[in-house]
Parts: sequence; C-alpha cells; structure tokens
Amino acid sequence: MKLLENTCNDEKISVRDLASKARFSVQMAADIINGLSIQGLLLSKNETIIVNRDNRLQLAVEAVNNGMDWERICRKLGFREFEDITAEVFRANNFKVLSRFVFRHAARRFEIDLVGQRDRIIICVDCKHWSRGMSSGQLIQAVKKQVERTKTLVKDTQICKNRFNVKDESEILFIPIIITLGNPKNRMIRKVPIVPVLALRSFLAEFDLHLKSLTIFKLILKNLAN
Repeated sequence: MKLLENTCNDEKISVRDLASKARFSVQMAADIINGLSIQGLLLSKNETIIVNRDNRLQLAVEAVNNGMDWERICRKLGFREFEDITAEVFRANNFKVLSRFVFRHAARRFEIDLVGQRDRIIICVDCKHWSRGMSSGQLIQAVKKQVERTKTLVKDTQICKNRFNVKDESEILFIPIIITLGNPKNRMIRKVPIVPVLALRSFLAEFDLHLKSLTIFKLILKNLAN
C-alpha cells in the first residue's frame, strides 16, 4: 500500500524512506523489497526502489490476491490505472478486453473506457474514479452518456464487424454499465448497473442471470465473410 501511495507521481523511492512511511525497520523493508524484486514486481538498485506503471498494476493485483480490499487499493491508483485494473478483473473472468475503445460515427468521436467481450456478450464500461460526492445527478448523466455511446456503437455495423470476433448470423448483446470506486446508493439507473469495483467480480460471475433486467442493445451481424 505504501509503495502504491508513494510512487503515484514519482516512480522512485528509497528503501529508507519507504521504511519510515510504512513504520517498518529498514531491514524489514529491505527484506520485503528484495522478495518483491525477485518476483519481478519492482526493480531495486543501490537501495533505490523503482516502480513503473506496469509494476504498479502488478503490485495492486498482488495486494488484492493477498487479501487487501479492492477499494483501498484502487484509491491509491490514478484514473487510468483504475481503468487498467478493472480490465484485469474482466480478463480474470474470461473476457477479451479492448481498453480506451475509440470510434467515429456521423463525424463524431466516441470513446468507451473499456469493452469486454465474452462469447456473444459485449459489456461497454465507463469507469468513474470517484471516491466520494457521487450525486444522483452525476450518475444519471453518466448513465445517459454511456447509453448514448453504446447505442451509437451498435448502429455502426461495420465497426462491429471489424472489431469484434463473432460468428455469422450471431445475435450480439451490448450492455452499458458504470463502474465506480465508491459505493453509490443507487445500484441501477434506467436499467443500467452501477457497479462498485469491490463488487465487480461477483457481478461478472452472476450477471448472465440478470440479463432480462438490464438495458441491452441487440445486433445481428450477417454475411461477415463479405
């Protein structure tokens, strides 16, 4: 946690400084850092710890795998890193992931933070790195914009043909969702799920059971070979 907290703006920190911030002895900190270095989770050189962007994500995943709370970890990440660790959760649940999905339609540019595909299901994700102050009005606007992006993507059949791996005559289901850092009071707005990152794993494991209650845009792609 202290590594993530203190390498957000600067990828370098000394072992001594980290020990002080974590309230560990220098020797204990050095031993832990050496173990993380052996695992390839960071680089340690001449008592200086170097943690790049990829290392930070690996450390975040390692922390969660060792029992740390998702929300506490995500609070130590920047908004782009929040998107990246969200993508890791999708991959862990057998989704193929396209991050920062950009497309143009009717002379307009659209961007979806993350698109996850598993078989005929395509989930269009808007990641909101909000820890507090999530008003109902903000969430409603976020849902409105995400529905518009998803609906526009489905309209552009050519983009869907080119970017997604689907079979001829397949019915593809596009589902807009919002993922938040905090825990909002409203978990569903206009049939669009508002999913706290802490609940993302269980949501992905169970959402097939709740498809009838969600906003879904359907598309049948024909003659893909042409």
